[in-house]
Amino acid sequence: MKNKGFTITEVIIVMVIFSIFVLGMIYLLNTYISRVDRNIKILDAINRMTQAGELVTQYLIKATGNATSIEISDSGTEITFNITLAGNIISAKLTVINNKLIKYSEDDQVVDVPIDDVNIRFGLTKSPTDTEPSTSGRLPIIVTISTANPFNPFDVDSSLKVEYKLYPPGIR
Repeated sequence: MKNKGFTITEVIIVMVIFSIFVLGMIYLLNTYISRVDRNIKILDAINRMTQAGELVTQYLIKATGNATSIEISDSGTEITFNITLAGNIISAKLTVINNKLIKYSEDDQVVDVPIDDVNIRFGLTKSPTDTEPSTSGRLPIIVTISTANPFNPFDVDSSLKVEYKLYPPGIR
């Protein structure tokens, strides 16, 4: 009579081959998950910078008057501009307090505007050929928003940066 079934050697060989296959799949899955995690961190940083840029733009778009009415502090963390409302000129100011908060004020009203772990600096263009922002100069208003590079968060010199160039419609 002939035995039907597998020998112990055949079973062990199949289990070894299956184990190698499973280990390969685990390695590929871990690699995929780490790539997804890196992409999520980059997208989060870009999203935070974009949201901060939209908030700043929302306030700066109200500016009216001439280009010389815009003043930027030497540190680039405060911008003062005028708003014309029903014929009245209102002095407005946008101040970066830290990487979590900006303050917007119109005469006596002050609004705290939370931002999410980004650095904001204001500047103006010195001349049409200059690319670096300055605290005095001419339009456009340059808003530089940066955050730590998620791939290298401990390197101070490594950051992601977005630069907005704004021409408020009320500025002549």
